[in-house]
Parts: sequence; C-alpha cells; structure tokens
Amino acid sequence: MRTMEASDLCLLRFVGEMALSPDGMQIAFTVIRPDDEANRNRTSIWVVPAEGGPVQQVTSDDTNSSSPCWSPDNTSLAFTSDRQGAAQIYVLDLARGGEARQVTHDQDHPASSPLWSPSGDTLAYLCRVPSVPAAGHVVTYPDTMDQPKVITRASYKREGAGFLDPTRNQLFVLPVGGGTPRQLTTCAMGIGGPTSASERNLGIGSSIWSPDGAKIAFVSYDDDDRDGRNDVYTVALVDAAITRVTPRNGGYASPAWSPDGSHLAVIGREYPRMGGANNRLWVVPAAGGPLRLVTDFDRNIGTGIMSDTGTGDRSQPAWVGDRLYFLCANHGAADIWQVPASGGEPEQVTIGQHAIARWDIDHTGNVLVYAASTPTSPGALYRQQIDAPVSQTTQLTDLNQPITRDIHLGGIEEFWLPAPEVGEEEIQGWILKPPGFDPAMTYPLLLEIHGGPAASYGMSWFHEFQYFAAKGYVIVFANPRGSQGYGERFSTAIYQGWGPKPFVDVMNAVDHVIAQGFIDPTQLYVTGGSYGGYLTNWVVTHTDRFRAAATQRCVSDLRSLALAGDCNTIWMTDYYGGMPWEESAVYAEDSPITHIAHCTTPLFIEHEEEDHRCPMDQAEQMYNALKKLGIGTELVRYPNESHGMSRNGKPLHRIDRLHRIIDWFERHG
Repeated sequence: MRTMEASDLCLLRFVGEMALSPDGMQIAFTVIRPDDEANRNRTSIWVVPAEGGPVQQVTSDDTNSSSPCWSPDNTSLAFTSDRQGAAQIYVLDLARGGEARQVTHDQDHPASSPLWSPSGDTLAYLCRVPSVPAAGHVVTYPDTMDQPKVITRASYKREGAGFLDPTRNQLFVLPVGGGTPRQLTTCAMGIGGPTSASERNLGIGSSIWSPDGAKIAFVSYDDDDRDGRNDVYTVALVDAAITRVTPRNGGYASPAWSPDGSHLAVIGREYPRMGGANNRLWVVPAAGGPLRLVTDFDRNIGTGIMSDTGTGDRSQPAWVGDRLYFLCANHGAADIWQVPASGGEPEQVTIGQHAIARWDIDHTGNVLVYAASTPTSPGALYRQQIDAPVSQTTQLTDLNQPITRDIHLGGIEEFWLPAPEVGEEEIQGWILKPPGFDPAMTYPLLLEIHGGPAASYGMSWFHEFQYFAAKGYVIVFANPRGSQGYGERFSTAIYQGWGPKPFVDVMNAVDHVIAQGFIDPTQLYVTGGSYGGYLTNWVVTHTDRFRAAATQRCVSDLRSLALAGDCNTIWMTDYYGGMPWEESAVYAEDSPITHIAHCTTPLFIEHEEEDHRCPMDQAEQMYNALKKLGIGTELVRYPNESHGMSRNGKPLHRIDRLHRIIDWFERHG
C-alpha cells in the first residue's frame, strides 16, 4: 500500500448538500470533486435509494449543479446550475428522464436556492438584482473595471464575494410550468444580506415555505449599520407583505416552521454577548412576538466540526411533529440531537466517533439521512431509522473506497488534559500517527491549530493531516480554551485574551505527546490558519522551542483586523469589549506583532490576495518585521483566492500550499 499524497486531494469525492424526498424513499445529494486538470471544483447531483441501492449521477461534471430540491410528488428535482453561464434554476423530471428544463432565463441576474411550494405549482428562489440606482459618474470610463468604487455602506465587502456591487439577493416566485417571475422582496440589504445565500453556513438566506404555502420565511439584514445582525422575516405570497418575526435584539437565522404554521424555530443569540457565546434554539410566533428559549443545553447549536472538505454544515433545524432536530458539536464529535419543541432536555439521536455535516429528515420523523466523515474516511452518506437502534444505521455510499483502500492512512488516538478555570471541562486533543508507526522510533511533531476561535477540531476528515502524517510527522491537534463543544464557559474563556490561555493549552498538548517517548523534542513544528494563524504567530513570539512554523491567512495586529476585516467590527467588540480606540492597551498587548522582537523561529507565511476576513496586511506586517529583524521568512501570496482557499480554493493552489509548508519544514529540520 502507498501513503497519502498532496495530489490525492483530486481523487477524492466529498458529499455536500442533500435532500430527502418527501416520501422518504430517495436522497438527492451533491458530490464535490476537485479537478486539477481544469483547476476548479466540480459539483454534481446524484441520487440514491434511501433503503440502499445503486447510486446514480443525474447531472454532468462539465458544469456545476447544486441546491437540489424535491417536488412534493417525489418525481422531479429543482436545482441551480451554471451550464449556460450565470447560475439559473432548472427542473429535472426523474420519472420521465431526459434533459433538465431551464425555468429562469435572466443571464444578467444569477438565480439560486430553489424551493418548491407545498402545492408543487410554484418555485421560490433567490435572484441578484440591483438594490439602488447606479450612481452617476463624473467621468465616463471606456472600461468599467477602471471605475472608482464609491463606498457609503458599512457592509461594502464580504469574504468570498469581494467588494460588493449594488446587486442584492431578493426573493422571487415563478410558476413551475412557465410564466413571468414575480419579485416578493425589496430588502435594502437583500435576502441573507449583501452576499450570496451560499456564502456562509449560518442559515443566512435559508428561506422556507410555510406548510400552507401562504408565506415564506427568510433571513435578512434590514439595516446596514447594525454590523451584520440579522433577523427572521416572513413575506406573504398574496400581497408581498413583510413581517419581522424576531426582535431586533440580536442575530437570528435558520428558520423552521412548526407543522401547523403557527410558530418558527430559529437559531441565534441576543446582544450584547461575549465572543464565543452559544447560539441557542428559540421558538417565536410566526406573526412576531417574544422569543422562547427551547433548551438551556450548554452547547453551540447548529455547527459541526472543522474539516478541509469544503462541504459546509447544515445549521437549519427541522421541526417534525412535536420535536425539533438540530446539529451540534460535542466533545469532538458532531451529531444530530432532538428536543421537545415545548422545551426540555435534548437527546442525542446519532451516536458515533464521526463528524456529521449535512443532514435531512422526513416529515414523519422516521428516516434520518446524513453525511459524516472520520479522521480515516473522507465521508459517506448514511441512513438511520429514528425508532430503530443506532446499530441499524446503514451506509449508502462509499465513493472514496476505490481510492482509500490502497492508501495506508495514519491512526488516531485521543487524549484529555486539565483545563484551568473552566469547571469540569478538560482540553481534548488527538494524536495522528504516521502510517507504519513504530513506537521504538522517534518522530518530528507537527502542532496543528484550528481557526475560529469559536470552532473545534474532532472526528472529521482532514486531507492535510493525513498528507503531513504520510511525510513522517506525528500530528498533534487539540481544542484549547475558546473552542466550541465544551460549554459556554469554555468557549468564552478567552475574552480579552486570544493568546495567553490557548497558548498554554496547546503547549501542554505538545508536552503531553513528547512525554510518550516517541517524539524528538528538537524537531517541533507548528502551523495553523485564520485564528490558528494568529495563535501560530503568538507561539513563535512567545517561545523558541519550534524549529520552524507556517502561519496561514493569519492575524498579526488585532487593531487593524478589527477595522479592516469584512465583519470584524462586531466580532472584535464581542471578544474585546470595545473597539481599538476604546480598549487600546489590551488590543496592543494581545497582538503578536507587538511581541515580534522575541521571535527567533523561521516563519513561512501564506496568504490569499482576496482575503477580506483577515486582510493581506496581517501577513505583510509579520513578513516585513521579520525581514527587518533578520529572521528567516518567506511570503507566498495566492492570487484570486479568498480566506477559505484551504477548503474550497483552486485545487492546484491547495496542493501547492501543502508542498510549500512541508518544504519549509524540511529546509529547517
């Protein structure tokens, strides 16, 4: 058997979005395939019987197709595709076969996120249309690319979308059989705010029909100056009357209707809040009114475990009968939980050493389908009968088995360490050992640090980890204080202190593994991205124990991050209690660049040129400072890539990044 290569990324297939047919008999799902020859990620739609059977690909790899949605009679799929250029809505009749029929035809305005009405005669969808009249130009430019950007809004750029044009997503409806689209909303900030509905996995833009088909619930930012705080609304089909459902006291998303249409379940939290505070599950009257907390379950509801598959999570709960189902990360695993809609203690529905990302459930509450990965499996589709023992869970797909059966993967071990000041919770971590590991030998150690900081590692697939392990490194990864999945006291423990406490936790994890006896303590390396890049920078400015480090899409100066990132004004206020001019001392002390004179570790720096979450200056500050200090460094800028490149960027860039990190470590080993 061989070991994992960086280029194996393009041999793997990842299960993305999914939709269970109304009768619970079929599952439509997307498959994401990184294509190194075309240097793009391809997404196609597949169908498999829910009872198990042959898997059928129903859209071509030549174009991207996504967002499958079943018709109420179980015969057809509506979906989004870019096969004619700009994304449009198509309908595929699976019963009759043949080519999909295009139902929207405005190439100047991309359409997405189709939703079939309960009656089956109408499709709702999002379409990007101008939200404000174009401003007059003082000078006429022969090339529109030369026109200046005139910025007047607080939200003028977004990670993954870049600088925002005047178009916004609005909600439209269209007769399935053909006709003229009708625009239902004219929200100033659009449905889901100023970006596409698929930008984030927070339920932003997650519209949903009411059971009687009279209304559609959706999420929007109704005020540009609220720093991205969103609310849930409904719009009436008959007269387009809009009702705000949630109070303007926080951020709420991911609506799910009660079966009788009288209430909505939403996920969100009140403001003000501390950074890392839990998203909670609420119920609110559909006509608007006070929120009722469904459960005081001390976990962040609606999010899973980090991975580099690029599939995202389904955050939206499901209301089935008198129960609510939701995704939740807990102690390194991501599972589906259920709770009475009237309130109470949640119960875990799926149980396993895995990370569920996408899922769906039928209207009877009997059939649950989900996509899950593990550290040694890139992911597969599963079916579970809710009223049957967990042991009867059925695996429905194994698209990667022809590849992974011939690859010797690294094995994983879990460990726990004390965590000061957070009650009974401990620091959870894992060791990924190289293939063919021999305990009598000594190995270099590579510490991986996750982003967030309100996120978590766990029982998910990381191609990056397996590749680095195949190069002979023992991979150590842990969830330091500030991570999700261990309670709010744990995740908010880094208030006004992103660096000191997590630094102690990850270094304790390193020392714990060194004490096992199979690590060469002179061969320590560290890397991380986003917040993980911040903590990597903190590590190398506070210890000289590492031979080399690689900081990715990093943060070096919290002061500039707070004011230059796409949505960091609210994030940094949550974590630091104010803006840089209000809390200048703590911002400065907690910025790695303040301590850069203490750095002696050779530092590789990679950053994406279209990163609007952690802008390029964060990398340039580290690079220029180290050059001035005479410390070994190298800066690699990836063009036309955003903050999420390691998960969904161009395949050749993703492969190149892995090679460069390993090369840096080997040059300094």
